[in-house]
Amino acid sequence: MGPLRMNGVLIITGASAGIGAATARMAAFSGWQRIVIHYGQDKAGAETTAAMVESMGAQAYLLQADVSKPKAIEKMFAKLRELKPGPVGLVNNAGIVSPHGSIGDLTPERVQKVFSVNVFGAIEVARQAVGLMRDWGQGGGIVNISSMAARLGSAHQYIDYAASKGAIDTFTLGLADELAPEGIRVNAIRPGLIETEIHAKGGQPDRLERLAPTTPMGRAGSTEECAEAILWLLSERASYVTRSILDVSGGGERAARTCLLGPVAAGLPGSDAGLAGGHDAVVRAAGFCLDRRRAASGQPARADRFQHRAQRLVAAGRQDASLGIGRRDGRGCLDSDRAGPLRNATRFLDPGAAGAG
Repeated sequence: MGPLRMNGVLIITGASAGIGAATARMAAFSGWQRIVIHYGQDKAGAETTAAMVESMGAQAYLLQADVSKPKAIEKMFAKLRELKPGPVGLVNNAGIVSPHGSIGDLTPERVQKVFSVNVFGAIEVARQAVGLMRDWGQGGGIVNISSMAARLGSAHQYIDYAASKGAIDTFTLGLADELAPEGIRVNAIRPGLIETEIHAKGGQPDRLERLAPTTPMGRAGSTEECAEAILWLLSERASYVTRSILDVSGGGERAARTCLLGPVAAGLPGSDAGLAGGHDAVVRAAGFCLDRRRAASGQPARADRFQHRAQRLVAAGRQDASLGIGRRDGRGCLDSDRAGPLRNATRFLDPGAAGAG
């Protein structure tokens, strides 16, 4: 067992449920001896998490704080300073999502609420944690929790949430550069479709059931799978890993790439009405891109097969999705160094499929 787990303090914000709770449980199972269970409002959930942590022989410290309020975060870390010093691990996980909506729903009040927790709160938690690491002088590591929404945008669902997670991606990169000389590693994970309550909180309780089959792996992920990635990034096994953002998405981002060819762009706004008018163009674009790629490599065209498959998917009623057939390059077709297998070329995926991980 490494010194980080044996002597360290693992701070997990938002640990009353979901990814945070799973990380706390798995951390105790993995040998972490002191685990801070932070919660905002769900005291019962946090107490359940703490009881499970202690049942595995670890010490749990239950702390409440509204992370949208800097003074509350400051008070929480003042309490943490009373603990015996040791290496510090931070899982910067607390986050919220508002009900799904479009640009017209993104009022200043709504966006402020999301950013006050997901961005401003996360940055302040990290700032306080770094101060603790420096004062104790025993190093540590940080894993921020982003989302695949940061890469997909979550149009017509949670653009504000996606934007907040995009900010976390950028913050992760900059903070990692800043702290690397001190031996403090900073990384992040981007969960995709994960079995948590956040989908119901966003007004889409059936979201996993609808979208999980559209991922390349054909299923949603579990909170435990996210916890495994988080704890690996904090562990000595990842001692040369920093400034990295690990997608925990079942390959969902690859399936969500789109090939926007002129008129096709108008058919991919993520809404039923827009897609209904663009289906034929989307199907033609799939064949066009594939033909261009195969011609470039001297292979015969095979577009009809993929066009036929796209038509079948459209006929099956996948009007709530967009076509993922590769990242656009200078010619408007598949990027030669990042294009996925052709079997993904007509996969349909909701524009916000990674959503609120």
